[in-house]
Amino acid sequence: MKQKRLCSTIILILILIFVVTSCGNGEALNEENLSSSFLSGEEISSYFPAKEGRYFKFSGIGNEFAAFNKEVKFKNDSLVQIHENNGGTEMAKVYKITDKKVIQLVEETEFYSEENLLSDIEENKQFEEVILQTPLEVGNSWVSGETRRKIIAIDKKIEVPAGEFSNVIKVKITPRDENRQFEIYEYYAKKVGLIRRESKGEGYRVISELESYGQNYDSSTSKKNKIQNKKIDKELTNATNVRLALLAYQLNHQVEATFQAAYESYINLDRLTDNRKDGFNLIIKLLEKNLEDITTKGEIEEQVKRLKEYHQNNEGELTFPTHEVVKNAKVIERSEDWAKVELKVMKHYPKREWNGEAYNSLVKYIINLSYEDEEWKLDKVIIE
Repeated sequence: MKQKRLCSTIILILILIFVVTSCGNGEALNEENLSSSFLSGEEISSYFPAKEGRYFKFSGIGNEFAAFNKEVKFKNDSLVQIHENNGGTEMAKVYKITDKKVIQLVEETEFYSEENLLSDIEENKQFEEVILQTPLEVGNSWVSGETRRKIIAIDKKIEVPAGEFSNVIKVKITPRDENRQFEIYEYYAKKVGLIRRESKGEGYRVISELESYGQNYDSSTSKKNKIQNKKIDKELTNATNVRLALLAYQLNHQVEATFQAAYESYINLDRLTDNRKDGFNLIIKLLEKNLEDITTKGEIEEQVKRLKEYHQNNEGELTFPTHEVVKNAKVIERSEDWAKVELKVMKHYPKREWNGEAYNSLVKYIINLSYEDEEWKLDKVIIE
């Protein structure tokens, strides 16, 4: 057993030496720079979710139609019909979502009916305009319809009234006709879709931002979907809400405890090893490994970034609570594969030489959960 452990240790050391040597022989490998230029393996549908009944409310400034609501009315395989209402008119838009592209096929203005346009799409199709396409990488550009589109960022962190979103794709849209002058910027977040749109030209600037979003179980008109919605509503009872609230608290508590363990390992790094660089890299790897079963990739990246920033800035010691009490917990929004939970937690911080007397702090969390690979994971945490 001791020989196996010794062999494993030697192998790990050799791997670390190889990595350090490789980086020293040329330009340093910077994972953050790599991740800021392309999104490897991401499906385009993740940035244009189209679940029937999903609704989005946008606030806006710049003109009276900047604010609007939209809702996914119908879905049939790769086709989706979305209705938008800006207070002046209601539009019906039809999109086709493939593995590589999101293509708009229809845009009907003054559309005030519940007619499903998907069944006769070949007859109803008006044009083909590519809204988004792979590869999801900076510099990818294409011409479609009357516009040119280009992905200019894939790692934006954007805050809108609905919350803060990371790894947001930013698309720049300009006219093909050189006699027309305008710029439109659209921002797409994973599992949500469009969260911000900014249009500007000579003498104007209009901004629309996502204010809220959720699932409407009364939007389906077919008998089959109504039955399915009743089944979902029955499953998502108050008892299930209690389960989701408890799950949100437990997962968030585990993430915080895992980060605390990594942080305290870092604080004691000089006492644990004489190779500070390799030791810190090992702490990062263990942090990622311990988080992968309870949270999503995006949240893991946030926790790793948090520790790296502390390592770079080397600012004072962090204080962690000795215990905490949940004051309030409620499920704000939910569907069968995602949920948003609000938690209010009173945390007790002990007396410390560097932070004075003991004190209590009430913290409000907005925790997003997602259902992936047949299990719930913590997707995103906002502290208010």
